[in-house]
Amino acid sequence: VQILEAELSSRRAVDHEETVHLEKAMEQVEDNLKRST
Repeated sequence: VQILEAELSSRRAVDHEETVHLEKAMEQVEDNLKRST
């Protein structure tokens, strides 16, 4: 059971990092759109 929990926690950490990276990328895209207009 502990091994499964460890795998789940590590996967959640990776997912969190990916979502943060995506959010930053989206913010950059929005900033570029605002600047272009």
